Amino acid sequence: MTTFLLQFAYDRRDLRPTFRDPHIEYIANLHKQGKVVMGGPFTDATGGVIIFRAPDEAAAWQLVHADPYVIENVIGDLRLREWSVTVPSDE
Repeated sequence: MTTFLLQFAYDRRDLRPTFRDPHIEYIANLHKQGKVVMGGPFTDATGGVIIFRAPDEAAAWQLVHADPYVIENVIGDLRLREWSVTVPSDE
C-alpha cells in the first residue's frame, strides 16, 4: 500500500456542522479498514489533512471523492500527494 497525504481547504465552513457527522463516520470507517492513518483540521480552521493508504493514486482519489465533505462541497482546493514515509518505517 502507498501513503497519500490530502491537504484541503474549507470552501463552505457554514456547511461544516451539517455534514460533520457523516464525514467523521466515513473517515472513521476508512480508519477501521486501514485506509486512513489519521486526519484532522488545522487549528486555525482554514482546512486540514487526511493521510490515506491506497494501492495507487486513482484508488486514493476514489476514497477522497466519496467523502461527504467533498460531495457536499464543504472542502475544496484538494491536493493529494504520494508521501514517502521515513519514520516510522514499515520494515
